[in-house]
Amino acid sequence: MHTVSSLKAKFRFLAPRCLVPIIAKLIKGGMRIAKSNCAFATKPILLSIAAFFLLLAGLAGLTGVFMGRPEVRAEVMAPQAPMCTPCPGATPTGLARVLARKARVSAPAIPPPTCPGPECQKKITIFNNTNGTIWVAIQAGFQNPDPWLQALFGNIQQSYAETHLSRVYPTYPGGIPTGGHIRVTVPWYSELQGDVDQYVDWFNGGRLVIFDSFEAVERAHDQDRNRPLTVTGNSPTFCCEGCDAALSIYADPVAYDDTRIPFQLAEYTFVNVTGNPPYIVDLHVDYDTSDVDQLYLPVAISPCSREPFSGTCPPNPNALGYLGTTLSVADFTQKASHWLADVGWVRYKSDLDSDEHPRIPAAYLVMVDQVEVSKGHPSHYTCVPEQSSVRDMIHQWQTCTVGRPNRAECPQADLYKELNDYFQANYSSYWNGGTPPAPCMAPPWPEPSPSPGSNYPSPLEVMQYVYGWVPFNRDCTNGDGCAKFNDLLCNPGPEDTFNQVKSDYIEQLQYNYENVSKSKWFNAYTELVHEELGANVYAFSIDDSAGNQNQPGQGIVIAIGGSNGLPNPHPIPPPIPPVDFSKDFALNLGDSIAQRRPCWQSYSVCGGTPTPFPPPTYNSMTRRWEQAPSINVNTKANHISPSNPCTITIKDAANQMYQFKVKMAVPWPAWNPPLCPGQPGRRPSVDPNVVEFVSAPPGWFGGFNEQANPTPVPCPGIPPLAKSFILSAEPPANTQPPGQFRCPSPSPTPSPSLTPIPTPTGSPVCGNPTPTGTPSPTPTASPTPSPSPTPTPCLR
Repeated sequence: MHTVSSLKAKFRFLAPRCLVPIIAKLIKGGMRIAKSNCAFATKPILLSIAAFFLLLAGLAGLTGVFMGRPEVRAEVMAPQAPMCTPCPGATPTGLARVLARKARVSAPAIPPPTCPGPECQKKITIFNNTNGTIWVAIQAGFQNPDPWLQALFGNIQQSYAETHLSRVYPTYPGGIPTGGHIRVTVPWYSELQGDVDQYVDWFNGGRLVIFDSFEAVERAHDQDRNRPLTVTGNSPTFCCEGCDAALSIYADPVAYDDTRIPFQLAEYTFVNVTGNPPYIVDLHVDYDTSDVDQLYLPVAISPCSREPFSGTCPPNPNALGYLGTTLSVADFTQKASHWLADVGWVRYKSDLDSDEHPRIPAAYLVMVDQVEVSKGHPSHYTCVPEQSSVRDMIHQWQTCTVGRPNRAECPQADLYKELNDYFQANYSSYWNGGTPPAPCMAPPWPEPSPSPGSNYPSPLEVMQYVYGWVPFNRDCTNGDGCAKFNDLLCNPGPEDTFNQVKSDYIEQLQYNYENVSKSKWFNAYTELVHEELGANVYAFSIDDSAGNQNQPGQGIVIAIGGSNGLPNPHPIPPPIPPVDFSKDFALNLGDSIAQRRPCWQSYSVCGGTPTPFPPPTYNSMTRRWEQAPSINVNTKANHISPSNPCTITIKDAANQMYQFKVKMAVPWPAWNPPLCPGQPGRRPSVDPNVVEFVSAPPGWFGGFNEQANPTPVPCPGIPPLAKSFILSAEPPANTQPPGQFRCPSPSPTPSPSLTPIPTPTGSPVCGNPTPTGTPSPTPTASPTPSPSPTPTPCLR
């Protein structure tokens, strides 16, 4: 019998190497799917095949500024040797470029820091704002090879493989008390002795696991307490302010069993590494709070750009806002419980879980579980109620993908069909007409098998792959769990089709709760995370725009159950969604910082409420802070026409106003189309039938440009430049004296060079001793509970 845990362990190896750079998010050592343990291919800054073509398009004018050259703000990356075989026939078209808006620039290498040393460590500060004790574990995952250590040591001849998970337990067994905090200095690596692995890499794909009961952390620690690790005398070590003992390191070949252990997950990666051979780009911190597997505790994370001598990251109103949620545990639990009753979802049912404090599994895990239940296996969750969004989601998928549903039955039938057709085509590569493809092992291939009389699995079995966003390639991996067969990007492809399906999956289906009735929600769990709880976290595996940040910082701050301790108690502004030129135009504003102009302050669209611009961002290529915001305007939703023009109003910090009207929905007539390489530039201008200037400081409109190409522009030797509709403007008008009303830059500016960090004046506990015995629980701790009861079957 396959348990859900064993199924999830299998799913861990499904994420393809070609797909992972597109997903652009690392996860290791656990059960999240649509991610890969092949860490080199998974950092957000790592290069995808699409990015290679994006660079070519950028050279052709995609990212030019004024003089008639378009600027989509789709930063692109330099070409790199691909981490998997390039997809045959992949063609770089417009949508691929648009979806790469968030791709990061490939920056020059910086020198590796000296280890041990101040730049070879980061700080993790954890605040307990709950009414009870909190325990945490810091976990390093599997790597083979490990490009972070290859870049640090400048040696690609050694893999620096890590073949087991490694963990430390700060403040175990006592925990972090209510209102307390700890600050852990995390070294880049630990050098081991007497172990099959030589190193533990704590920077590449780390997890912070949060427990709210001693029973849970004891059960978790029982998995690894008999596998202590020993470090060499020269190894960098952990230090901990607020801990009463040095941190010992433990090994575990498997992840925590989430069916028995309640916990909440946060994730980080320190330092950005790219290239082949790998090199260090900058010393940023990448982080997220993740509800993609399960939802249990309210957690918020912020970067700390400059760690103090001692103590905690100071408050800073100009600091970046947080990811996650600052709800109290009571409010978080109340909202989750109300949602459970309202939609009829399921919860975990171990002996440590309860209705009073529910732990809620994500949609893909529920679908995996439902497949097992359909085969007669017991569920690890509470039984699905008769009136349930789980049943509605299954019914809706079957209704929308089988036969010819009408619009009343399936309002988004075309999107369901598009998605189902793509995954069925992916399965066809896996099924291969009943002959195992070369990378696959039969038996147990195929898993799942086609339904009787069909060449495809049942709709329910397809759902677990769709909601996990993983290809069909079970039992088709060779080498350390790295999938090398049947990635979604290439199979069936082409790349532009994949990007369209992915975009519709995210924007139109996962968030369809905004537009359709509850019985037709694609994913009720997404509604819980983003609507009911208001959390900017991962609700599904490729929810990167909501749940991930990569920022300058010397550490991260994690607050549990409230905002106390965060540098900025406000959430980070939501990201700008990808521009869709079938309905949108883009407005790109010039950088206010580069020319010491007043800071861009706010904008309003079509008479709407003024919206503040996001804070400055750090450009790893130029090593400078920038404030060059971009706005997407939906011309269809705003019903823009000559009789109903849309007024765009922009203000800067000097209270200067910039106002113009857009009088036509896209597509606009051709005007200043993008230039191919080598073509001379043009003076900025606009089509008066499209744009009407209203008011601005003198001379500002002289640099205003419209680019409109309703059809692709052919260029010799490179792919056609895709259609686009872009307005580009200069930075804010100057004020006297120059430099007034400038943007407040985060302090300090991140340095790519080695900057000494002062030693804390407190007395942190340092070292990684090998434990000699099991620590005794504190007097207030509860005894270790008995094993969880055997699950009982649910009636279908």
